[in-house]
Amino acid sequence: MTGIWGRRIRDAIPAGTWRASQPGKILRPATVPQGAYQIPQTVDLGPNGTASPVPFTAAGAGTTQVGPQGVGESWACDQAQVSTNLGQLGSTSTCTLYAGPAAIPAYQIAANLVGGGTQFALGGVQLVVGDYIWAVWAGGASGEIGSLKVTGSRTALTQ
Repeated sequence: MTGIWGRRIRDAIPAGTWRASQPGKILRPATVPQGAYQIPQTVDLGPNGTASPVPFTAAGAGTTQVGPQGVGESWACDQAQVSTNLGQLGSTSTCTLYAGPAAIPAYQIAANLVGGGTQFALGGVQLVVGDYIWAVWAGGASGEIGSLKVTGSRTALTQ
């Protein structure tokens, strides 16, 4: 069957059939091989140093972490800031900081910080992929929200 300009008109494909659900040719975008990223570049940590806010449990405890994520990435941490939504005067919580792959005593770097809001100098603590700065709160109010912000520099591989 031909149309008014002599072109062939395709038969309609009924909806809900197997043929109707098949897409056209799928094209994969070009990718850069991982080996092309070899030049290290250091930049400010910026928003990458902000951990997800953590709501405290019924027992008044909470844990959050932040650290390097990409292949070959490393951080040099200068300072950590912990705070809660109730602030220094409204929060009874204390916070302990850890730097390493787990929040265990062997990696503790600061203890008994005022959980409602305080800063702690990290003195260039080096983190690689798999290491984190952990903030562990205790003694807070149920539903209180804790925040961790780390400042410093980030080195990542570029092309």
